[in-house]
Amino acid sequence: MRRIIAIVICLLLLSSCTSYEQTIPDVPTPHIVEDVHVLDESFGFYKGSIDMSEITSITFSSTPPDNYDECWNANIVNTSDITGYRIGTDVVIVGDCIYANTICSYMFAAYNSYGDPLWYSLTAINGLELLDTSQVENMKMMFAFSQLTELNG
Repeated sequence: MRRIIAIVICLLLLSSCTSYEQTIPDVPTPHIVEDVHVLDESFGFYKGSIDMSEITSITFSSTPPDNYDECWNANIVNTSDITGYRIGTDVVIVGDCIYANTICSYMFAAYNSYGDPLWYSLTAINGLELLDTSQVENMKMMFAFSQLTELNG
């Protein structure tokens, strides 16, 4: 008799598990961003020859400038899908689709955690509507000690 009761209980448990599995809703697939559209980590998207502490503005754009002093690949896979341009002390980051890296700590900070100057002279960031931050996980100190007077977009 105990054996029959145990079998019935097991069958009931199994049937409840089966019905539970059938009621699990479809989980949407997370949006996967191709690496070619992701900026290099933190402030690593800047690869210009003058010290970043001298840069006064950063602009996100979908159109490359006509004239520039230098250019570089600014995404995490080092391809031209996101390109950085320096014009004097201004930086233009160009791409059709620009995602911020999951790690944006100190991205626009005036100093790093050791007190070394980063974007010390940065006063303006333009075109922020073109920078998709939906995948960012860490914005720690993103604008720390910033000298910014303009944020547009």
